[in-house]
Amino acid sequence: MVNEASDPVLLSLLGDFHRVKGDTKRAKEFYEKALKVSPKYARVLASLAELLTGNGDIKSGYELAKKAYDIKPEDPDISYIFGRSLYLSGDYKWALTLFQEPSLKQTDDPEVLYDLGMSAYALGRVFEAKRAVEKGLLSGKAFSRTEEANRFLEMIALSEDLMRAVAEQSKVEEILSTDPDY
Repeated sequence: MVNEASDPVLLSLLGDFHRVKGDTKRAKEFYEKALKVSPKYARVLASLAELLTGNGDIKSGYELAKKAYDIKPEDPDISYIFGRSLYLSGDYKWALTLFQEPSLKQTDDPEVLYDLGMSAYALGRVFEAKRAVEKGLLSGKAFSRTEEANRFLEMIALSEDLMRAVAEQSKVEEILSTDPDY
């Protein structure tokens, strides 16, 4: 019989289970237990980083994601989690560099493509941003930020056509009132 307290794989799976159930407190506890047993377990570092970042603790999430990436930079999931933490921390250039790595750039995962697009956009690379977000929407895969992606593309289209933007000023104001970051 496996001793739960000493098996980092089992502890991480229990963390994953609780995370899927929405119990982030218990998930965090299991991930932390797994890291006590195996502090360089990159997948668990990344899972905990993603959990913390998702709960608004960007700084701690970034630190754990960086550790995971330092241990296993070739892992596309870890690269994505680290890239997302970089993006959320405001380091758009490094985030974009990670999202452009071959293992991530060739993906059709709309979450990755959206983050690639937003990183490019933050650096003024509008065409690249538009192309990545469109590719994500066209992938046909479920996407948690579909509405934001559509709004982004709508704002880009309006900015490309100044006359249309003037004519649709109320729509621009409506979008900006719901999300002033555009």
